[in-house]
Formats: sequence, C-alpha cells, structure tokens
Amino acid sequence: MDRCGARCERPGCGASRSYTGFLDVHHILGVEVSDRVSNCVALCPNCHRDAHFSVDRDSLNDSLLLVAQHRH
Repeated sequence: MDRCGARCERPGCGASRSYTGFLDVHHILGVEVSDRVSNCVALCPNCHRDAHFSVDRDSLNDSLLLVAQHRH
C-alpha cells in the first residue's frame, strides 16, 4: 500500500522492511462486509495476528478503523 510508506499502520508499531510482501492487508470489518480501502490497513504479520486473535482485538480494530478512514 503506497499510502503507508511500507510501514505497519498500527498506531505505535511502524515496523517496516525494505523488501516487498512484508505487510498484510487487514480487512478491519471482514472481507465479507467490505473490500473497500476504507476498511483496510496494512499491518506487519505480528500486528495482523493481534488484530484477529488478541484479547484486545475489538479495541485494536476500532483504532485501525479510524486510521483507515482518516487516510482514505
């Protein structure tokens, strides 16, 4: 995603790598709800797993939705 400059979009993370394919596209509300850019963020693999499986995933996804909507 060009909008993130090859950096994880999770607030406070910012992990980056110089090679392509490092970031995952995370559909915040789920791909079945929307595949639009306003529902997507670029996350490093660790943050992507957190967005799906961590105990605070609901609050994390709320903050990621704000990031996506702000950048869209």
